Amino acid sequence: MLDYPGVIIPVGAVDKLMDQKDESYAPVGPKDQENHDMSQTTQNFGTELLYLFNWWEETLMMSTCSLVPASLIK
Repeated sequence: MLDYPGVIIPVGAVDKLMDQKDESYAPVGPKDQENHDMSQTTQNFGTELLYLFNWWEETLMMSTCSLVPASLIK
């Protein structure tokens, strides 16, 4: 995946009001529980869209990125 062309588009940030913790969640293991608990420390972390394309598709990549609505980009 390191050799593929790609672009990252910032689209927002984590918001405690919108991204509530799921109280009905049941972890599969201890590491899973650790990751779930850590999710509450991500307030204001950025969220991004990542587009990856095949080789020789840089033009397609750039034209696709222009289709991302401006309302998503913050």
